[in-house]
Amino acid sequence: LTVYVTHLKAGSTSTDRNERATMTEAIMSYHESNYSTSNYIIGGDFNIQTSSETCYQTLINYSNSSVRFYDPKNKSGSWNSNSNYADLHTQSTRSSSSNGGCFSTGGLDDRFDFVLCGKEVLDNTRGINYIAGSYKALGNDALHFNKDIISSPANNSVPSDVLNALYNMSDHLPVTLQLGITRGTAS
Repeated sequence: LTVYVTHLKAGSTSTDRNERATMTEAIMSYHESNYSTSNYIIGGDFNIQTSSETCYQTLINYSNSSVRFYDPKNKSGSWNSNSNYADLHTQSTRSSSSNGGCFSTGGLDDRFDFVLCGKEVLDNTRGINYIAGSYKALGNDALHFNKDIISSPANNSVPSDVLNALYNMSDHLPVTLQLGITRGTAS
């Protein structure tokens, strides 16, 4: 299993978007040059607001289709401040209290954090497969659009101590998914 972890340039200016595009072109060029019989995943803070952004399109529609990545959620669109995507939002865990400027605010309204899989993982052609329906933003119950994750109504998606830890440790929620492993038999 090969996992690429990235933190792309933050910001919403054209310069920021161009820098993210350059970064993902470099990732995909490296990935294509080093592609082998492994299983591939890429994840991290992509800092994008819409699926039409060039950097995201570079990952999911790369010119060499055999090395593309796929979004297990397969929900393209304009994720930023859009309640139709509330179940995907990973930032911000806080609506107003930035803890002295340490955290972004605004409430849960951005899908910045992703885990994308290679086709071999989605199709289980190399012994590791994505478990359908297991992709989630930990601590996101889809009921806290533009709110703190700890505000009313009660967020029961994780135990309260975990929810409080997510709120207090970061302004992003972690993305998780489950993978199945097919064991081979020795001859």
